[in-house]
Amino acid sequence: PLDETVIHLRARALENLAADLGIADPVWPSGIFETTPDVEEAVASMATEQQPGRTLAQLLLHKHAGPLADAEPVDVDPRLAKGAARLRADPRTSRTLAELAAWAHLSPPHFNRLFREAYGQPPMAFLRRQRLRLACSQLMGTKLSLTDVAHASGFSSSGRLSEAFRQAFQQSPTVWRRQAH
Repeated sequence: PLDETVIHLRARALENLAADLGIADPVWPSGIFETTPDVEEAVASMATEQQPGRTLAQLLLHKHAGPLADAEPVDVDPRLAKGAARLRADPRTSRTLAELAAWAHLSPPHFNRLFREAYGQPPMAFLRRQRLRLACSQLMGTKLSLTDVAHASGFSSSGRLSEAFRQAFQQSPTVWRRQAH
């Protein structure tokens, strides 16, 4: 048996697959390059595939980009898609359920129920995820302080950002930033 499995996947292949799966700009947390039983199983199954890297790449995308994966559901009500598009376009802006529902011409409870059914989470959780995507990008691409990243990402404080970050990644944004570099 191998002590170590090293797999080389072209970044472009992962980006293309992410696009095929409807995942826009996946954020790669630390640990993606660690071997797990799931990865070993995917590697074993690749020998019989026509596109050998696809299974592994798909597994990596779903397993490691999961907390921030942003696939658009198929056949989503255009009113809901409009609300989701607004949240994606400007996650920094404070939004209320009533405001989103008004854009969709639905009552807040009805919008909340339909959005949850279509996107697998309520609109405010979806907004938090968009803010986390933005925060991850800023943590990796800038030297802004945690407070500045929090405010630039739409969080009211660094404490709120840290709380949301720990829920999504099981680690603090500071640790995540250090491991990402």
